[in-house]
Amino acid sequence: MLKVRGEVSKVLPWDQGFLVFGREQIVGYDPSGEELLSFQINSPESNLRCSDATVLPDGSVVFGTIHRELADASGSLMCLSPEWKLSVIERGLEIPNGLGVLPDDSGTLFVDSTSQTVFQYSLADSELAPLTNKRVFGEIDSVLGVPDGLAMDSEGCCWIALWGGGKVIRLNPSGEIDCQIEIPTPNPTSCAFDSEHNLWITSATETLLHTDFNSSGAGGVWMVPAMIHGARGLTPHIAKLKIDANLISHATSPLHPSSTRT
Repeated sequence: MLKVRGEVSKVLPWDQGFLVFGREQIVGYDPSGEELLSFQINSPESNLRCSDATVLPDGSVVFGTIHRELADASGSLMCLSPEWKLSVIERGLEIPNGLGVLPDDSGTLFVDSTSQTVFQYSLADSELAPLTNKRVFGEIDSVLGVPDGLAMDSEGCCWIALWGGGKVIRLNPSGEIDCQIEIPTPNPTSCAFDSEHNLWITSATETLLHTDFNSSGAGGVWMVPAMIHGARGLTPHIAKLKIDANLISHATSPLHPSSTRT
């Protein structure tokens, strides 16, 4: 077990080891857990933190930033290239959440929790604008819960945790719900497939009274065997963020990202 400094929102595979997304920084570790570099994303005074993230086919990383108090339109969707160049894909978001790459590598899905919508982007061969052509993939009725983290399967279906709904749903490639898995706690946060295609579901204790979350299983992790849900997960792309002395020096200094969309 590796104990890292600060809060953790996402861990992604990296060709040097793995990347940990925290409140203000992305920290790179080698396979043994030794810290190699720390790349600052959010300033301490901004009250922003990193949210979900995914690796694109070219090895770059797309991730969200979110205001810790959910201030209106303070979130962003961002991309970090293999050369550690930071660009802003979209500003003015409130709760940017789940991210995943389609199985044919043609695009990504992105959850905007506030709008109850899953969007699809096309991939573009551009370092400054890697995601384009934003459009609706599916909309989720608020009665079911708020869409949060997601996982993609080999058929192009999207498995989404529904905060407040106590379930994970699957949207087929047409954006329609064709499967639901209930868990015994109201706030699932995300889901992921392991190498044997079992589906793992995480949950939160936030917003629940202390007397409630012990009995409801809040904060627990559930595993749904592959033989039950019948889907197959995808082999994740590996981040290819380069490492050298100059980049380490640059990574520990404040950033001023360029914006491709306002």
